Amino acid sequence: MSPVIIKLYRQMKNKISIIMIVTLAAIMHGCNIDPEYYSQVYPETFFDSQDKVYQRFARPFSHWATTLGTVPRSRFTATQTLCTDEIVMPNRNGDWYDGGFYMNLFNHSFAPGTDGYWNYAWEAYSVGVAQSYSAMEDIDKYVDFKALGFPEGTRESMLNQLKTLVAFFYLQALDHFGGVPLYSSNGEELKGRASEQETFEFIEKLLKEALPALPAKDSVQNGKITRGVAASLLARLYFNAQSYIKTDRYSDCAKVCQDIIDGVYGTYATANSFQDIFGFDNEKCNELIWVIPSNNGTREVHGGQHEYAMHYGTRNYLNNSGAESWNGMCLVPSLDSDEKSYKQGASNPSPKGQYKLGSPYAKFEDTDLRKKNYLYIGDKKYEGMFLHGKLVNRLTGVACVANGEREFAEGDTVAMVDQIAQLSPNRILPEKDKDGKIIEYWNDDRWLKNNPPTIKPVDSTNLRGQWRTNRYSNGRYEGAMYAEENSGVRILKFSPIPNAADNSLRYNPDIPVIRLTEIIYTLAECEWRAGNKASAAQRINNIRKRYFESGNDPNPVPSDFDEYRLLDEWLIEFIGEGRRRIDLIRHNKFTTEAWWDHPADNKPHLNRFPIPSTAINANSKLEQNPGYY
Repeated sequence: MSPVIIKLYRQMKNKISIIMIVTLAAIMHGCNIDPEYYSQVYPETFFDSQDKVYQRFARPFSHWATTLGTVPRSRFTATQTLCTDEIVMPNRNGDWYDGGFYMNLFNHSFAPGTDGYWNYAWEAYSVGVAQSYSAMEDIDKYVDFKALGFPEGTRESMLNQLKTLVAFFYLQALDHFGGVPLYSSNGEELKGRASEQETFEFIEKLLKEALPALPAKDSVQNGKITRGVAASLLARLYFNAQSYIKTDRYSDCAKVCQDIIDGVYGTYATANSFQDIFGFDNEKCNELIWVIPSNNGTREVHGGQHEYAMHYGTRNYLNNSGAESWNGMCLVPSLDSDEKSYKQGASNPSPKGQYKLGSPYAKFEDTDLRKKNYLYIGDKKYEGMFLHGKLVNRLTGVACVANGEREFAEGDTVAMVDQIAQLSPNRILPEKDKDGKIIEYWNDDRWLKNNPPTIKPVDSTNLRGQWRTNRYSNGRYEGAMYAEENSGVRILKFSPIPNAADNSLRYNPDIPVIRLTEIIYTLAECEWRAGNKASAAQRINNIRKRYFESGNDPNPVPSDFDEYRLLDEWLIEFIGEGRRRIDLIRHNKFTTEAWWDHPADNKPHLNRFPIPSTAINANSKLEQNPGYY
């Protein structure tokens, strides 16, 4: 935690500058709170109503909401997603290159002094810890719960929810950086980093202390931290203990998961469809354990994913002119520029490489109901969660068309392809220098002059001076640096978009943070690791069935499945939900395996992000993670 943050929140013990996201307070409190604005407020006199207490309580939760949610706006979700084999933010002929910001994440070019999501993750966790402690201290010291007429137990509920929130932020810190400075209040002096073991035990202690005093599960989701939330976070901690502290805690994890499934911490049940989980009435879904609440389309408290993914003309296809579309991220592709498959074992293999990881769209079965193109039907009903091929709305006949400002002519119907390459007739060819040699981008973030490209093999041990993929074939350039406006399959999983007639429903769906399926898959992996693969397969297959008509799954998980099939199941079930990086790390694949346009790093230190230089400059007691300079 930086001294600037500590100083800020020490000052807040004496006077509070309140800028609240009132929507979250209203949702969590269950009433409508009109915003009140203050320049300076003294805590001794501020807490004169229940509404103001809920506002103070909700402030750290509003920060929490911005750190999660959807890619790429949310810090922790982006760091778990955009550096993996599931989703990429490619360079689209200058669009979204942003000085290499997104490419650095995809290339694993993590550096302490470089602007990157790891900087934002450090800030997000440290501010979250400080804000949570600040709210705890103010509420504990200045609020007279009895005088304000609160129900018995409200104080304990609030304080322990905030304690769990501290544990959540420290868990994110452990996951991203390893051991970090550990504080129990905002009044402590600057500290150096604790060990991974100490950080792990600190988080475990917070969760175990808070869990018994947390509220029970509500009938409708509202973002509240319940006993089920704390137990799920404890399961996450144990599940990845081997990665965090080199200690196997899978049996402890399995016990917590089984208790959650058995209803010890509240009654949960798997949903019948993905629309129940992510759709317009998902606050009623019993699969959801923790959500970022959104309400009545009045405010986007979490950040939608779709605007970063959708092509500019998608609003026409969706029959909603208000749907923003910035045409950025897409799925890591399954096909090369000649429509040959990168997927291991495919019937049309690419001569440029076969990968056990990646190819997410191809790993969804063709009959999977999720693989349909997204389309809002009406009356809160919709189908599919991808955008692929030519997008022509079958209800209106209106298509997604180009505006003529990029590779496709104005009015052309644009087809989203499962490729990232220069494919269009009007493609922008790579820039050449004065001698006619192509200027090529390399992994070390410099533009170097080289001979015109030819097909060369990937050398994963030496990224600099080697081709990242076979970039040139049949006159086409491909790779994350060579996307066009239609490159890549798009995902529209969160905050489904209604048509213009039902636009009041926009942002009404909550964003799932933890759901029962995660707990089931976690238990399945624990069983798989213990040698009980048949039971693990059955648990996963019970979930898979809901995505096929009449439960007819054409490719159920076999009883002897290997870790790559297990990783595939994590990928397709939780794509875009901000967990892929840690799943790869847990299986020792994040730095040791290749996927499309990403050769293996073979640098274990990349399993942790660097401590930002700004943090070290602010706190000289911090030490950098090994491998970073």
